[in-house]
Amino acid sequence: MTHAILAQHNLIWHMQIRQGALLPHMTDLEQFGWEPADYTEQCYRTAGWGAPDARYWIGTTEAKRRLAILDADYSAIGIHDLGRRHNFDFPQPAAAQPAAVQPVAAQPVAVHSVAA
Repeated sequence: MTHAILAQHNLIWHMQIRQGALLPHMTDLEQFGWEPADYTEQCYRTAGWGAPDARYWIGTTEAKRRLAILDADYSAIGIHDLGRRHNFDFPQPAAAQPAAVQPVAAQPVAVHSVAA
């Protein structure tokens, strides 16, 4: 989900503001299968954004190759399914113990009279 971390949130936020419409988005359901001239590219061009920049638009085969490398690196540190799950073991905090109550010595109370 590298692209989501790097840019997607900002792009979608700006598009929502500009268009005045909320765009539903579920990164966990994404699939990496873009190919030149497919439906996604047609929508991109129809929206008036021109041709997708080849530096950022990577075809399916290359994207899957790169994702496999990332997934192997992530797995080595305990992050699996490209960030969708992990095997970290977070220690549970110790239960808080109530503080011991210290007896308070009685203090004399000063009474002041106010003259009328």
